[in-house]
Amino acid sequence: MLRKTIRINLVLLLGLGLPLSAQEVPPCFQSKFFDVPTILEGGFGSVLSISGDRLAIPATDLVTQDDLGIILFEYEASSSQWIKTTTFSQSQFPGGTGPVKFSLSGDRILIGRTSTQVGSITQAGSALVYRLDPGLGTWDLDNALSASNPEQGADFGKAVAIGPNLLLIGSPSKDQDGCQDIPLECRDFGAAYVFTYDGANWVEEAILLASDGESFDLLGESVALVGDVAIVSARGDDDAGLNAGAVYVFKRNGGLWPQVAKITASNGNPGDSFSLPLVFDGVTLAVGSHDHDYGGSDKGAVYLYTDDGTSDWLFKQKLTPPFHPDGLNGGFGWSLGIDGDRLAIGSHDLSNHGAAHAYRLMDGAWDHWKRYVALDGPILGDDFGQTVAIHGDSLLVGAPGDDEEEFDAGALYIHELAFQSDCNVNCIEDGEDIANGTGFDCNADGVMDECEILDGSAIDCNNNLVPDDCEDCNNNGQADECELAGQLVIDTPQFGPIGLGSSPTHTFITPRTAFTDVTLDLTSYADLQGSFKYIEVYLNDDFQGRVFNGSGTTGCPFIPEVDQLVIPMADYNALVGSGDATFRFVGEGFLADTCVDPSWVQFTMSYTGPPTTPDVNVNGVPDSCDLARGDNNLDGVVNVDDLLNLLAKWGACGSPRPEDTDLDGDVDVEDLLSLLSGWG
Repeated sequence: MLRKTIRINLVLLLGLGLPLSAQEVPPCFQSKFFDVPTILEGGFGSVLSISGDRLAIPATDLVTQDDLGIILFEYEASSSQWIKTTTFSQSQFPGGTGPVKFSLSGDRILIGRTSTQVGSITQAGSALVYRLDPGLGTWDLDNALSASNPEQGADFGKAVAIGPNLLLIGSPSKDQDGCQDIPLECRDFGAAYVFTYDGANWVEEAILLASDGESFDLLGESVALVGDVAIVSARGDDDAGLNAGAVYVFKRNGGLWPQVAKITASNGNPGDSFSLPLVFDGVTLAVGSHDHDYGGSDKGAVYLYTDDGTSDWLFKQKLTPPFHPDGLNGGFGWSLGIDGDRLAIGSHDLSNHGAAHAYRLMDGAWDHWKRYVALDGPILGDDFGQTVAIHGDSLLVGAPGDDEEEFDAGALYIHELAFQSDCNVNCIEDGEDIANGTGFDCNADGVMDECEILDGSAIDCNNNLVPDDCEDCNNNGQADECELAGQLVIDTPQFGPIGLGSSPTHTFITPRTAFTDVTLDLTSYADLQGSFKYIEVYLNDDFQGRVFNGSGTTGCPFIPEVDQLVIPMADYNALVGSGDATFRFVGEGFLADTCVDPSWVQFTMSYTGPPTTPDVNVNGVPDSCDLARGDNNLDGVVNVDDLLNLLAKWGACGSPRPEDTDLDGDVDVEDLLSLLSGWG
């Protein structure tokens, strides 16, 4: 069993004043668990391999950094917990000590051992295949494998991948055969080995080599295997610059494995480490490049490809770390996980505490969904984000440097509903909220009312948590209550750019006279986070005040900034009169238009003015809506009096009249049907 589980409650987080945002909303709880460590055991969460409801995690010796073994967990749906079932100790792995790599697939686990001796050759490396005995529940050694051409220090087993009947094992330090007389030109070409299952044993079928391999390419540091497609990294490839990296694709044809593609980043740079890591789900290939310089040194990137039958594969999208002022997004692409329309990306480097990102494939593009950090930290050295994995709608994130149990003992964080919409953060998927009545969607657009109001996509002028368009009988964009009270709420679109000396404007045509002060609720995406950056607001060229006076770290926001400006009623009416209201926004200070995405400002103007629609019968419904339902005498009910009035005016009316409910110039059967439908 797990030693303990920590659940961090959202209410507690809000009480502590921790920031939440529409784009970075943690689930109502973030669970965290540990294994029971010995005094020297640590690194829990440093590697994750998941297959169905089975999870494998190593335990590491804190002194030697050797792996002590592998721990298997099974997911128990009834308790939503991962239960420890099996521990492979290092003593079960014949051939010595040293780090292990592993890959799960169904009832098999493939374990790579780079340090083992093969015959008389030391440090040649080997791999072990264990199979689960369903009757006994034990994992039994199936085969011990080594290269047909073993070599000292070849790192055979440094990367492994397992499928139903195939194995792929990387050997990135394998020297080129036959050129031992020229040591530097022979070194570290790398290779990958394919083994096939013949019904009783695993047999080497092919050795995969790069068609243009060179020394120090390190082919095989990372591998992926799906069906008959093998994908192999080459971090040291120099096509796009020294150590820019490349990916090779091999496809089985009979018993042969020809190279069918070589992939390099179109904008690769020296030292990018393109190809580390890589994941493939049979449709989408995601390639990490965590040392890519984008918006700063080693910020990282992830490249996405699909197989279009060509030798290049089809480039789909480049993902780069979304900016956040906490600076936890460096090393973006250090770890990857993919499952259909879900993609997990870990951010991890030596200068930060780490983060994890969930992406969703929507309308053919990968969209950033949510960003996660350790809610009980972050603490430098915890290594949150060093590994990630996907289990259904849950995102698993390793933090092998976590100190809560012991120094560097490690931990695993689990984020439920990581890939589902939970906009009100109640741990219930939004669609389920709507279906079971715990959430409301009055306009049936699939988004809960409270969330539309919160993110500004819907207006709620009377603050009753119902979008105005659901309380708007005459479809003019305002809730009837506010319209009758003279309350005006108007949204602007986003307009820009916002930079030093820029002056974007927005004009309201002949707005109503203000009976109250005028409030501007402003939102902006721009480089506003320095101490001497701000926007000046002008109304009809008269200065009204400064907004977005920034402070703290300079940069573009991960989420838009918000601010408010109030204009006194008398000033507003004097400047606008019966004319237009033109607002101008001037960037000042050290403001620069440097954001990756276009900068913009948007605002909502609200105040109370004269009513815009009559309510003669004082029933709280605009007269136009009463008339539309057939109440042509405006007495608040549709009855026989209205019917007699309509029949008396039957025929072409020529000019507008109350009985012509559809305003088509005729009092006819359509108006009669409208009256009858509103009877009562």
